[in-house]
Amino acid sequence: MKKALTITAVLSWVNLVFNGIFTLLFLIWWAMTHNSAMLIIIVLTGGVILHSYAALQLRKNILHPEIPFNRQTTPVGIRIMGFLALFFGLMLVSQAIYNLQHTAELLKNMPEMPELKNLDRTAILRASGIFTLILGAAISVNVFLNFRILRWYILSLEDGANQ
Repeated sequence: MKKALTITAVLSWVNLVFNGIFTLLFLIWWAMTHNSAMLIIIVLTGGVILHSYAALQLRKNILHPEIPFNRQTTPVGIRIMGFLALFFGLMLVSQAIYNLQHTAELLKNMPEMPELKNLDRTAILRASGIFTLILGAAISVNVFLNFRILRWYILSLEDGANQ
């Protein structure tokens, strides 16, 4: 269990940082364009941030039982934000796999930009696909591990109450 707690702590911090940056960029983009579709992406990345924060609070509570949960961090909240984050993570993984498998097709549909003529667009698309795949996997693995830890935590509380 100690290893799982360490892995989730690292993944939660990674998810907090990267999705925090993306959420900030999407908020700026939305403020400039007022594109309502951006709100969906902001909600999804925000769900990952909230789940990662709740996972860190759960870890803190497991390591230091004398510290109670926040009012905002509840098992139900961890599950709801977890399902939202899991949806987003799996969506990123599937999109990355598609992009990596169909790079040539995507290049045909991309408009030519004269200012980017000297760049290797195939390498850029592949690199972004790999980054998206790693980020989506980090989100998904973190959610799965946190669900297992939450289940263990609730069962240990019930066992302690029964004794």
